[in-house]
Amino acid sequence: MFKRFTDQARMLMLVGGILAAPVIHADTPEVLVRLGDVEITALDVEADLQRFGPKQRELAAGDDMTVRRIAGSLLYWRVLAKEAEESGLLEKDPVAAARLRHASERALGELYMLSEDNRTYPTDRVEALARADYVANQEKFREKAKFEASHILLRADSAETPEAAAAELESRKNKVLSELAAGRPFEEVAKEYSEDPGSAAAGGSLGEFETGSMVREFDKALSELGKPGDLSPFVESRFGWHLIRLDGMTPARVPPFEELRDQLVAQKRQQLAREHRQARAEQMQTDPNIEVNEQAIEDFVARHK
Repeated sequence: MFKRFTDQARMLMLVGGILAAPVIHADTPEVLVRLGDVEITALDVEADLQRFGPKQRELAAGDDMTVRRIAGSLLYWRVLAKEAEESGLLEKDPVAAARLRHASERALGELYMLSEDNRTYPTDRVEALARADYVANQEKFREKAKFEASHILLRADSAETPEAAAAELESRKNKVLSELAAGRPFEEVAKEYSEDPGSAAAGGSLGEFETGSMVREFDKALSELGKPGDLSPFVESRFGWHLIRLDGMTPARVPPFEELRDQLVAQKRQQLAREHRQARAEQMQTDPNIEVNEQAIEDFVARHK
């Protein structure tokens, strides 16, 4: 029984390896880790790596700790599987035997569908379909304009009267503007005067953000600045008064297909795989030759009520 289980597991891993064209040959597996007579080979690890995407698989295969972890995990399960076989679990527990068979059937069926996906939809065809979708729906991929900006935020202080608070705020505005006009770096002025705790320490820098990310008054003032280095007048929002400097701008654009290729091809392949499996399931469910034992199903349900 153990021999049959081991052969089955190796067969599944071999099929998985063949689909991904590994560099390890099945007739010369190199043992990576062993516990007694239980071994994990390079082929075992190569097969397990197929559950990752291409880029992640490449990174994992080239990382010593990841390979050790995978080999250790495979060894753990193989040792447990051997102990289960030797304990006679499958003979004692027909449900356990059925669950093992189901797992094997699902794995082998999925490997078969993957091979059918690759045969029906080779990479060049998938790329052509992904490109056609891109051309037909370019606006879907449009990126918003992005800005880099800094600001100095001032808020009205508490005062005995609104007039006094407004006068004090106007005095600080003029102080900021006069120091900038005298040539003091914006970053220094921001650090000293800005009341935005999130950006003052960074010289007022807000980093890069998409248009529409800030409050409406801020966005409008920023959009009216023409080139990096331009300053807005003080603009009021619910947060206070902003003096805004444009630091950089990336116009709205539709990235070229080549820039999105890997992502779009992967998404198209996943879509085709889902459709392929759905079509196959529907084909099977509507097959006129399928036989349903209604009485047996009713009896099964009745036994479990």
